[in-house]
Amino acid sequence: MRVNLLSIQTSCKIHKKSSLTDIRTIPNLSETGSLQNQLLLILPLAFLVLFFYYPILFILKNAFFSNGDFSFDIIKNVLTHSWQQSVIIFTFKQAILSLLLTICIGLPVTMIFTYYDFPGKKVLKAICMIPFVLPGITVALGFILFYGQQGFINKFLSLFDLKISVLYSLKAILMAHAFYNVPLFIKMLGDTLENFNKHLIIAARTLGASKFQTFIRVTIPCIIPSFLNVSLLIFLYCFMSFGIVLVLGDVKYTTIEVNIYILVKHLLETEKGIALSFIQIIMSIIMLNLSHYLSRKQADVSGMIRGSEHYVIPLFKKMNIIKILSITTLILFMIFTIAPLLSIFVFAFKNYSSYLSELFQYDPIIGSNMFQPVLNSLVLGLLVSFFSVGISLMFRISLSGFKYRRLIENLILLPLGISGITFSLGYLFLFCQANIKPFILLIIAQTIICLPFSYSSVSNAIDGIHANIVYSAQSLGAGFLKVHSKVIIPLIINPIITALMFSFAISLGEISSASMLADGFVTIPVGIYRYISARQFASATNMSLILILTALIVFTISERLKYRKS
Repeated sequence: MRVNLLSIQTSCKIHKKSSLTDIRTIPNLSETGSLQNQLLLILPLAFLVLFFYYPILFILKNAFFSNGDFSFDIIKNVLTHSWQQSVIIFTFKQAILSLLLTICIGLPVTMIFTYYDFPGKKVLKAICMIPFVLPGITVALGFILFYGQQGFINKFLSLFDLKISVLYSLKAILMAHAFYNVPLFIKMLGDTLENFNKHLIIAARTLGASKFQTFIRVTIPCIIPSFLNVSLLIFLYCFMSFGIVLVLGDVKYTTIEVNIYILVKHLLETEKGIALSFIQIIMSIIMLNLSHYLSRKQADVSGMIRGSEHYVIPLFKKMNIIKILSITTLILFMIFTIAPLLSIFVFAFKNYSSYLSELFQYDPIIGSNMFQPVLNSLVLGLLVSFFSVGISLMFRISLSGFKYRRLIENLILLPLGISGITFSLGYLFLFCQANIKPFILLIIAQTIICLPFSYSSVSNAIDGIHANIVYSAQSLGAGFLKVHSKVIIPLIINPIITALMFSFAISLGEISSASMLADGFVTIPVGIYRYISARQFASATNMSLILILTALIVFTISERLKYRKS
């Protein structure tokens, strides 16, 4: 769920007005392939309706029907129950506080990266983005190893007879959410600031405005849409957080997402789980619509303020109090970012030899041989990545020249805002009773989760193909299938590889759907959670290392492919 995260930015581009280079503007292509388009569209659309919208509609229906009769009793019972009220209130509270903490950390760091130049700036920015592509369960483990009672920081503080208590509290949840979301804040707001037209600043200064007045009256009004948009997305992520709250929250620190899991999987109180899922769906739809509106505003403003390179000044020259504070802030932020991840590496490498020696032994904690979760996740990730990209290609090719493309794309992107816990709950009622194997359900559920990102990547790449290339292929006698198989797909092979790799990484770290659907099918994130619950941190870190290295490899290769010219 979390890395889809990246796809929200790219998905905004889909809704921009089509350029002349978009292949959907070529009438011959859509006419010769109209029948193929229709056949291609039916299959992925049926898949999406059956395995995403049908479970969601089932939840919405059952939230208002009790024993076959329409009733508000289910929702009313949840809203009037004292414990459920406290869960709902806490969910909003921690999301708001997490957002505020993220802004407090992210805003000064964004300003430093935007307005100062210093050696190693690009490397540090790349390091800052690492938490953004990591699974939540790995982040939670890093916090346990660094901030725990026997963690690295307490071992250091014990030398001075000091100790801190962070874990299993609200502050642990807030810190982990900030750790997780600050990279998103830096990237989205930083991109807006870095593309700010410096001539607007020059004009304001020429008219007599001071630096402070220029920032308040020119810069801030122009970046407000971007600021509000990223803030809304961060709030939504924190609102639907699962892995971090599951591991770092105590019993009294339970969010809607975690409570649905507990009610359905452990307490078997499915009606309450359905009612809470309904509340979460409504909140998600509201937030997504607001985000879409703000994205359009952001695109309009960005078009007006985009210009030549903005001003930067050397950070380590002509030192003053502001620069000293900036350097201190940057150092503290890098420690905050690197320390939990480094704790996993140090702890894992200390115990990796014993882990490898026991890899083929049975472990009662996970209920299988220790290598089995790794094998399960690798097979699952490969299947999910190929299915999600394949379905995305079918969707995008079939939508060339389609009258209702915008509507279909909105349907494809909606899973961005619906948590895996929510529609997996629908799977438990609709498909588990049909004796569909958990492995099959996991492939389907995680394909739905990866689909918005895959489609965004593929669609943006196809929209960038120049029309003349397709016209040339058609003039040489290429039909519908040849144009796509011999021309279009080879031209977008880099975005396809990127989509495959990110889908693989998303699947590898996905815990929400795996926790709900796979009782006997243990994946890496589920295995990590079981090891953490059993206080077996050595095995948990060894598995987490696989997720971290995968995320780093995917992120590095995708960045290289992004800038490579075909």
